Amino acid sequence: MKKETIFKAKMLIPQEEMAMLLNVSRSQWSMHKIGYRGLPVKSREKFGFLLKVASELPLESLHRKTIEKQQIQEQLVKLEAELKDVVIKQFRLQKKYKETENKYQAAMRTIDFVNLALSKKKFVDFEYETLKIIERKAMETVKRYSLYEQTQLKIKLKTLELQHKLLEKALVNK
Repeated sequence: MKKETIFKAKMLIPQEEMAMLLNVSRSQWSMHKIGYRGLPVKSREKFGFLLKVASELPLESLHRKTIEKQQIQEQLVKLEAELKDVVIKQFRLQKKYKETENKYQAAMRTIDFVNLALSKKKFVDFEYETLKIIERKAMETVKRYSLYEQTQLKIKLKTLELQHKLLEKALVNK
């Protein structure tokens, strides 16, 4: 849907609606715009009137101020709600990061324990296999809660911190 640029100030008036205002078809209006066809007399008069009204548009109006005031109020409500969401996400992500870090560290200690135990004593077959199962599960945990995953969580936390600061700044400026 192409917007009209016939007025000095940019406005959003699609061709279909402009044609309806002038009581002509959209194609007739389009042809007039590119200079291939004229408008009927009554349509030219309406068009002249619309151009005159557009040229008299004030920079500020009571209606415009009312709409802007409503927009500012809506913006504040939405920014406050978004800030609350960010705080909740930060809390949850911080908790997840700590859990991830703790599980990773516990898995690493388990691997160290198994290796130290195996280096200090000879175990019988089933004990040895049990320790190897424990080590394998710990390695799976290390992979699941890897340093890469922890870094990804840190990046997300930093992003949320930045978003938090920007939202607070936007709220202070309003």
